[in-house]
Amino acid sequence: MTFCYTEIEDCWTSQLAEQLGRSVANLGIPATGALSHANVYQQFVKSRYTPKIVLWQFLFNDPIEDARHRSRLDFVPARPITPWLHDYSATYSLVKHFIQTLGKTPISQQVLEESSLKPISDGKVTIGVNPEWAVPWDAERFARGMAIGKQAILETRAAVERAGGSFVLLIFPDVVELYYHIFKQHAVSDPDLALVRRAAVRKEMLAFCAAENLRCLDVHEALAQHIDEQLFYPDDYHFNAAGNRLIAAAIADFLR
Repeated sequence: MTFCYTEIEDCWTSQLAEQLGRSVANLGIPATGALSHANVYQQFVKSRYTPKIVLWQFLFNDPIEDARHRSRLDFVPARPITPWLHDYSATYSLVKHFIQTLGKTPISQQVLEESSLKPISDGKVTIGVNPEWAVPWDAERFARGMAIGKQAILETRAAVERAGGSFVLLIFPDVVELYYHIFKQHAVSDPDLALVRRAAVRKEMLAFCAAENLRCLDVHEALAQHIDEQLFYPDDYHFNAAGNRLIAAAIADFLR
């Protein structure tokens, strides 16, 4: 969501730089959570730069990524070596990305298992979703990932503030939560399961912000006013140029 699958000038980070008249560096990495964000700051940013503001973007699936990455930190590669290459080799990831994007349409260049996504529409907006996203997830693993992520956020906020900067947590909605009125028409099993879980994660993060006195922006509030507009790619679950512009405007207003 931060890396962006738009043209670079349409990405919310580029739009934010233009709207605020400030330099904005985009360090978003696909398929990562809080652990990776913290490592990027500690190992790359802190030793080279002193940003005035660090924007940390959170999506509800970050805890799953954190639980997955945490379990691999002490992974000893064995045959097959693919899991280790996936986590630690930039060359492997780039080559895999290139191969997988060869068959993609120009609409979006996100790497997906296309067969899992189904385009659905309410006549005005078309979204690409997996109808099985309502199926329950591993609650214990998710809770473990949330704990890991919160700790990473607090540690990074402390490091940013020690360096004289400000830390801001941005909570993004996903396509199911924002366009639930469309998703529920095609979901497998009870579609409310999908919405309840996502809303619960957002509520938990907002409570976390209040308890820890974190500066937080719930981007969902700004985007929810535009659910009759196409804010995601129709064959993808990432924001298109229009969605990125709205995100940038909401963040700019918040920072001002």
